Amino acid sequence: MKDEFENWNPRDPILIDAPTGSGKNTFIINELIPKAKKMNKNILILSNRIALSVQQKILIMKSLGSPLIRQLTDEGIIATDTFDNIKILTYHSLSSFLEDANNKEWCKKLLYVIIDEAHFFISDCLFNERCGYILKQIVYHFCSAIRVYLTATSWDVLYPISQIEETQYHEFVKTGVWQPPRMCIRYYFPRDFSNVSLSFIEDINDIPDLIKTDSEGKWLIFIDNREKGKELCKKLPCKCDYLDAQNKNSKVWKQITEQEAFDNQVLVTTSVLDNGVNIKDSKLKNIVVFSDSRTSLIQMLGRKRCAENEKIKLWVCNIPDTTARRHFNSYKELCTLYDKYELAVIHDSQNSLINELWYSDNTIYRKLFYMYQGKLYQNTFARYAIERKFDFYRKLVEDGIPFSNFVQEWLYKPKVIPKKKIDILLDFCETNLGKILFDEDNNTLRQHIVNACREAKYYEPHKNRVDVLKRTSLNNRLVKLAIPYRIEDKSKGWIIVRYEEVENDI
Repeated sequence: MKDEFENWNPRDPILIDAPTGSGKNTFIINELIPKAKKMNKNILILSNRIALSVQQKILIMKSLGSPLIRQLTDEGIIATDTFDNIKILTYHSLSSFLEDANNKEWCKKLLYVIIDEAHFFISDCLFNERCGYILKQIVYHFCSAIRVYLTATSWDVLYPISQIEETQYHEFVKTGVWQPPRMCIRYYFPRDFSNVSLSFIEDINDIPDLIKTDSEGKWLIFIDNREKGKELCKKLPCKCDYLDAQNKNSKVWKQITEQEAFDNQVLVTTSVLDNGVNIKDSKLKNIVVFSDSRTSLIQMLGRKRCAENEKIKLWVCNIPDTTARRHFNSYKELCTLYDKYELAVIHDSQNSLINELWYSDNTIYRKLFYMYQGKLYQNTFARYAIERKFDFYRKLVEDGIPFSNFVQEWLYKPKVIPKKKIDILLDFCETNLGKILFDEDNNTLRQHIVNACREAKYYEPHKNRVDVLKRTSLNNRLVKLAIPYRIEDKSKGWIIVRYEEVENDI
């Protein structure tokens, strides 16, 4: 790439598809910025998160030796977007930037537009209906600059970028000069996950016991639900920080963006931290991910920047059959809305569909379309993302492909058959046969029994009390499971015995 970038031109967009920590920003600082400076040209850097934008600004100020790095407060860094011949913006601020006449003059001297974390246009499109419009703006307004797309996860966004580049690029129309066929030049750098050990958990209740297996190392847990994340923090057997989009002004947020570390043993966070933020804490050894997305999973894993020969343990939550079927039906329903839309366009009768969308309790409906001059238009990026999700869940539900197979394929790992919960329970009983069990061991046994019942799809009459089930209730469940062990109550605590030895008190 270093040998070829001198020949890059605005006609052919560049896509750099390289893993996190592989040197994309270093290439910009060492090669692109000096070239632009030498030619008296400008560079615009766009990204999807304020935290990432702040890190980019700090990095640029350091590379330029700018005195601003000592003068600006945290708020000042966020408010400042110009550093010498470089402007650093978020995608969300692009429209207002383009409306300013002074900025339009500045853009006439653009050499490069860096479109960082380019997977944003698909990963965010289901809750941000402007993603497609933002990408159209970039190509349309900056067709005279060299557009460089950066991402570590390009598979979802390759097709949308190519479509927008094809429809919005208009340099030929402006010049009237024939040009060779355009192409997207993609530089692909293979991933290496050999330092990552992969394991699976069944649900959020496995996490407290999981953390006990490494009470010295730090844990980063990406949760898929804000309320579940807050509740999890209360159950953990150690000090824990919690982070989501609503507490970006917190101490832990500032510490991560500035020091690339966190203090407590566990950090539970939503996807607010899944892009661009680096954590270089050598004590961070474990990452737990709740996600059904290849892009999100690898972005979350990439938040930990590993030193040479450093190992990381990745724990991925499995997707139960009931959850997979629920999502399958949900995405199928969303796909039918697009069928209704196409029929409404053909028959010029959109009113009934508009009413269905705007009066529905499902708020995502209104992200799938937008109104312009009294007409309804589809959010094509959302449709693309939904159809891909529908196909993914179809493979889980109708083809019967386990979710673990997909994750192992994403990380280039050999397929591993996860150990069944009932086998884990049997191993625990055999290992602890005849031993006195104390509180912590009692809780572990209780959880193994509950997990085995859940795996066997036995109806649980007391879902809110599974953490405090008594010995008799647990023995009843062992009977259901046909487990050849029972729990006896001795003076010092519980003891596991074989079924033939148990006193008949059930």
